[in-house]
Amino acid sequence: GSKTAGKSIAVEQTAEQASEQASVVINAIDDGVIAVDSKGTIHLINPAAQKMIGWTGGDALNLIYKSVLKLVDSKDQPVSDAIDPVLLTLNTNTTSESDSLSLLTGSGKRRMISIVVSPVGDLGSGAIIVFRDITKSKAEEREQAEFISTASHEMRTPVASIEGYLGLALNPNTAQIDQKAREFIEKAHASAQHLGRLFQDLLDVSKADD
Repeated sequence: GSKTAGKSIAVEQTAEQASEQASVVINAIDDGVIAVDSKGTIHLINPAAQKMIGWTGGDALNLIYKSVLKLVDSKDQPVSDAIDPVLLTLNTNTTSESDSLSLLTGSGKRRMISIVVSPVGDLGSGAIIVFRDITKSKAEEREQAEFISTASHEMRTPVASIEGYLGLALNPNTAQIDQKAREFIEKAHASAQHLGRLFQDLLDVSKADD
């Protein structure tokens, strides 16, 4: 009996220690973490989430997540049930994620976020919401894409000029060259055309990303 009781106490202590360690990690990480039950009621919100949203923990607890985690789509409209990652996870008990939604903070600011919602057990057990602010990284991506697009567009002009002049050199009506020179210029002309196609591809990719 005493052995069984001893084991039980040891298991309880281990579980308590694990719970304390998990709490320390959740409170220390930079990602926002919110735990909700099957009805979407908030039971845990870490400091990072409070800071990003602009709510204090006590105010947010026991509220429905939609009143705290205000998600909007690319048109700044509240997310519909069909694309709400939290609702999708609660209804299907599968992980949902998105990096195309934004968060409206308590002060009315709009932050682009990456969000992952994971079930915590069987259907009806609730979910864990983990999100991070990607506004800065998205802005850097846009700047990089704009640079590639601008550079590609501007470099097409001199490449087209090189291709044109080489074409004139190859045209018997505009220039007289020996066979050896023709072979060299034909290769240079083909390379200029190839370079032009590469810049056009870069432009096409930039437009597709937009």
